[in-house]
Amino acid sequence: MGDGDSLALLRGILSDRPDWRVRANAARALAPHVARADSAAGSTTNLDVLFTGLDDDSPHVRLVAAQGLAAQPGSPLRAARALAWIRANDTDWRTSAALLPILVGSQQNEMIDYSQSWLRAQTSPFALAAGIAALRAADDDAALGLLFEKAQDDDTRVAYAALDALKARWKRDQTAKPNLAPRYYAAFEQALERRDLATAYAAAPALADSTFAPLGAAPLLQRGYTQLSAPDDIEPMGEIVRALGTFKRD
Repeated sequence: MGDGDSLALLRGILSDRPDWRVRANAARALAPHVARADSAAGSTTNLDVLFTGLDDDSPHVRLVAAQGLAAQPGSPLRAARALAWIRANDTDWRTSAALLPILVGSQQNEMIDYSQSWLRAQTSPFALAAGIAALRAADDDAALGLLFEKAQDDDTRVAYAALDALKARWKRDQTAKPNLAPRYYAAFEQALERRDLATAYAAAPALADSTFAPLGAAPLLQRGYTQLSAPDDIEPMGEIVRALGTFKRD
């Protein structure tokens, strides 16, 4: 079959096959074909079908469809459609969280603001941890402030998600906004010193950045290492050793 026939077959499978696993695989296969679907002639059908997948009876299909829609850059129109769906389905936090990157990636202030409002409204740490990753693509100060706040959250899942997003943000900010280095360092320092397996694992590689060396990263990592013990803490201990090795090479 030609590409058009294959895509038509996938759209049909997603629309009417009774087995959710088959529908989920069809949604996954369609996802790469919606990258330019917002404007490309003849390809909007794939986008429309994936949006239809958001209303599937199966939460697995809905999640795969949302991830497919969010995996590719989209237009303001796609962001508007995603926002409308989230507002109409406020109890389905898994699908909504997967759609948040579309809103943040649109770089529209109102979309980014709504994403932060959605996150602040969540009472489940699972929902907050799932959605907070979207903020790694945001560039505004309010989103960054929310990440710094949640990096200190009592719930390890939320703190880890925020730290992971902060690491991605720092890769951009270390050149564009070097004055923020002390603030980033403080967040990673607190994460390491809370003596939590997950947050220590997240913070150690970030502290290996040479920008943090003058701020005391090496002694901090050494102290962090002495607070851990094998075999329970072997993974963060390994990350700390690798980070310290980076300073020795420098």
